Amino acid sequence: MSKLLRAHHVLCTTLFEGKGYSSGFCAGMENVVRQLRKNPDTPLFVVCIPDEICRNCPNLTEQNICSSDHNKISGKDKRLWQILQLQEQEEYTYRELQIRVKKYLNKQNFDEICGNCNWNKQGLCSYEKLMRQLPDDRT
Repeated sequence: MSKLLRAHHVLCTTLFEGKGYSSGFCAGMENVVRQLRKNPDTPLFVVCIPDEICRNCPNLTEQNICSSDHNKISGKDKRLWQILQLQEQEEYTYRELQIRVKKYLNKQNFDEICGNCNWNKQGLCSYEKLMRQLPDDRT
């Protein structure tokens, strides 16, 4: 059974180091990250709506939108979808998604998508760090 993964979470799960919005969020994120890293061939559907990771986010409202940015995150997801050249209703593995990130994402796109993110501003992620963490297409 395929899981849902929000587009920008391909980047976040790659760089996750145990920090987050709350202890509940961190525990949920850690669980998802551990599963994906343990089995990078996990089948996924990439979405632009809240996913399992978002479920524990204190910024998620009952209406299923992000209260901290008035749902601008879905716009970032859609932009990343374009950059990675993803197709609707297509299943991807986590490994395939990471390889697409390495192939198609450039520094300008990263800054456009992640430049205003709190984690980027705190120095917990960067384009260079992301590129070092990603597998190449030979793996």
